[in-house]
Amino acid sequence: MSDIFIQEKGWIIEKLAKKMPEEIFHIIGGHYSDVEYWKSQTGVNVVYHGFITPEKLFNYYKKIDLALAPFQETIKIKGKIDIGRFTSPLKIFEYMSYSKMILCSDIPVLHEVLKDDETAIFLPHNDIAAWKSKIEFLAQNSKKARRIGENARKEFLSSHTWNIRAKKIIEFMYKKRS
Repeated sequence: MSDIFIQEKGWIIEKLAKKMPEEIFHIIGGHYSDVEYWKSQTGVNVVYHGFITPEKLFNYYKKIDLALAPFQETIKIKGKIDIGRFTSPLKIFEYMSYSKMILCSDIPVLHEVLKDDETAIFLPHNDIAAWKSKIEFLAQNSKKARRIGENARKEFLSSHTWNIRAKKIIEFMYKKRS
């Protein structure tokens, strides 16, 4: 394993990068000023790419070995309202569509999409040692990582494409009116 991809900066990434200097962590997203600030705060094994337009993301997805989704237990808007149980992290669907092995926070909303040890691996959102250990394990077990990534893609294609999701919404709305 050499390239680990994260599409969102988070405190767990900086801690992992410090504990795993042999790995390269790629972070996509953020405003220019944020990217410049975080570049000055982290080590050389964290690469900040800044905002990448959606049509160019495939260039990054095809090169990565592992996708991390270290979501926090709560997601607050305006510092008050927790939307964590309602959030649908689109990044997860993108990772799935590219057959990427996903390590993600063990939060309820992700269990609606992913199955532990089948389509992703769930980890406590704040346990750096667990994240590090699992990354090292997967580096030694590439067949398992590849199998889980392939399972994720199959699940995406059978249940989570835009067309399938739109159909489910229409069916739900139709049933609600009946």
